[in-house]
Amino acid sequence: MAVFAPHTSLRHFSMPPDQKAAMRHPLSYPLYRTVWICTLTANISVWMQNVAAAWLMTSLTRSPLMVALIQTATTLPAFLFCLPAGVLADQVDRRRLLILCHAAMLCTSALLSVLVWFDLVSPALLLLATFVLGSGSLLSIPVGQATTSDVVPRAVLLPAIALNGVAYNAARAVGPALAGMAIAGFGSGAVFLATSLLFGAVVAIYGFHYRPPARHVPEPEGMLGAICSGLRYVQHAPVLRDNLYRTMLFIGCASALWALLPLVAKQRFGADPGAYGLLLASMGGGAVIAGVLLGRLRARLSIGTMAAGGPAVFAVTMLGAAWIPHLLPLCAALVAGGAAWVTFTSITNAAFQTSLPPWVRARALAVMLLTFQGSMALGAIAWGMLAGAIGVAPALTVAAALAVAGLGLLRRRPLRMGEEDEVTPGMHIGEPAVVAGLMPQDGPLAVQVTYLVVPEQRDDFRRQAYRLGIARRRNGANAWRLYRDTANPDRYIERFLFASWAEYLRQQQRATVSDHGVEAGLLRFLQADYPPCTTYFINEPYPPAE
Repeated sequence: MAVFAPHTSLRHFSMPPDQKAAMRHPLSYPLYRTVWICTLTANISVWMQNVAAAWLMTSLTRSPLMVALIQTATTLPAFLFCLPAGVLADQVDRRRLLILCHAAMLCTSALLSVLVWFDLVSPALLLLATFVLGSGSLLSIPVGQATTSDVVPRAVLLPAIALNGVAYNAARAVGPALAGMAIAGFGSGAVFLATSLLFGAVVAIYGFHYRPPARHVPEPEGMLGAICSGLRYVQHAPVLRDNLYRTMLFIGCASALWALLPLVAKQRFGADPGAYGLLLASMGGGAVIAGVLLGRLRARLSIGTMAAGGPAVFAVTMLGAAWIPHLLPLCAALVAGGAAWVTFTSITNAAFQTSLPPWVRARALAVMLLTFQGSMALGAIAWGMLAGAIGVAPALTVAAALAVAGLGLLRRRPLRMGEEDEVTPGMHIGEPAVVAGLMPQDGPLAVQVTYLVVPEQRDDFRRQAYRLGIARRRNGANAWRLYRDTANPDRYIERFLFASWAEYLRQQQRATVSDHGVEAGLLRFLQADYPPCTTYFINEPYPPAE
């Protein structure tokens, strides 16, 4: 989110009464309902596969690190594919991308069921299959999240995001329970076969029953340039960066529970797959309860309390997982942990999504997902190694302590969300006059704007200019500087650079209503009858040899 307009916290975010009424019924939109059903089904399949893979790994090896690597294999693909997936979601047909991702998961799960059936699976092969399925799952997440904004109006976006969390966390409850029963009755191969059928259903629904309206797709950028655009946007949006810091600290600690819970079940309750499934189902059940009640919680608790309370409650849950010896009390603690988990993730996700304009939404969400999954993957490795050295219970205790300590680092970074004018495209003011023959790929380009400022308002002008500079860099400028004329202290020059003429035109199209307001705000600090003067310079290459 940009920093050039006053921010509004989630606590004070308000909508007209008619919009509030619409917010209660996101599932009344047929396209969203279709996406939600597919999301729920696919997540159930993923959780069933993860439970079966983790339990199968405990039968193949006793190494805590190898068991923890199942979590890593599921989340590590984010490092490789998450950002390209965000670019694709911004620039290609999202429906086709969803079909392709789930078809890949269908094939992987079917192959794994055959390998287990013929007893051909090994720890390394299981990790590889889990990695491939995790890749398909992670490729589908940015496009799925961005699709939510395509199929519901902005007034319904917040409850739709909460319902997405309900679907994901309902899968935590249903998927592990189904997997535990299937493993106990028929073995791990039956779970992989069932997930193949579920993924097939998702592919069929997207293929035959999902027809979203056509959306405007901007002129495609190259993959590397588009990734850089998304990273640059997040880099120059302080509130988005704060959310990334918050996510990194919490998820890095919370990953200990997800990674080590199979070992907690194995060491404390023996070779009973139903116990492990029940533990995960307890967390999923708590998450569903919190997702349904999240609106009421927001009405009664400040956003600061919720943002701090989630990690604190989850830390207590990790202590419970470390030291509670009995199944039912441990399940009760995990219900609270699941509620804390979904409260934290839903609020931060809502703050992130509502701060993103359409052109960069999927790419920026991919950055958020990369932070989330990267923290999970690296955290799982770290906690697995620590558990191997000092034991599972002490490792969970250390993770809980660090989660609480991380709250102190976030006290000066309140959770915020953007206003509508900060993500709404502004009116395009036309192209600058240029000489004939200038091509989109020509560059680099330097843009220079000259201002003559009222002497008494120089400080105010500089503050406003630097706010505008943040917007220019966020929307595409490679570099930005403000210069003062040493011979005339009232004369300032703003200079910013672009890789090409096409990049400059993209920057113009990406400007929001708020961006234009900041730029117009500079005018009140200028001397009368001296409007800004803009000049464009194109790179002049060295002349060819004679």
